[in-house]
Amino acid sequence: MASTCCCSNFSLLSFSYFPAMKFNSLPALASLSLLAMSTSCEKSTITDPTPAAVSENSISGEWEWVKTVGGLTGNQNYTPSSTGVATIWVFKPDSTFQQYDTRQGVTQLTESTTFSVRSARSIYNGQITQTLRINHHVSGGSPSTSVIQPITYLIEELGAELKIADNYADGFSQTYRRK
Repeated sequence: MASTCCCSNFSLLSFSYFPAMKFNSLPALASLSLLAMSTSCEKSTITDPTPAAVSENSISGEWEWVKTVGGLTGNQNYTPSSTGVATIWVFKPDSTFQQYDTRQGVTQLTESTTFSVRSARSIYNGQITQTLRINHHVSGGSPSTSVIQPITYLIEELGAELKIADNYADGFSQTYRRK
């Protein structure tokens, strides 16, 4: 856990930051001084939400999709009821991943591949964070061809729920509940 204070950027308001500006009036100088003094120093705490020791074994089991939130506006919200699809992710100790989708009461295996737990730098806090990498299969241009497209998610929480997030701007956060 680290603490930061926004006052460390106070030098941006100092008069030396505006070397080419000439202050010809006392009111302008007084206004700038008031602005600088009224800038509050708000202490914020940055916490690392990543579980201490995520492994292929600790993530093993069945996970039921609860919701997906995010996107460009941050307000896109998808659930099984809004999409008509209930998804189950299955992680096995041998690093096998399976995805089952249920539509209109019919459950199908839609993906069978591998996964791994790794580390990567988070774009959100700059810290090294544990990640979940799933080697998704995508169409390679013809019906009989597929290529592996690894997708890496930041692991935000692992317990009764698995919360993962895309590691890029305007991405999504997904929540799964352990079955």
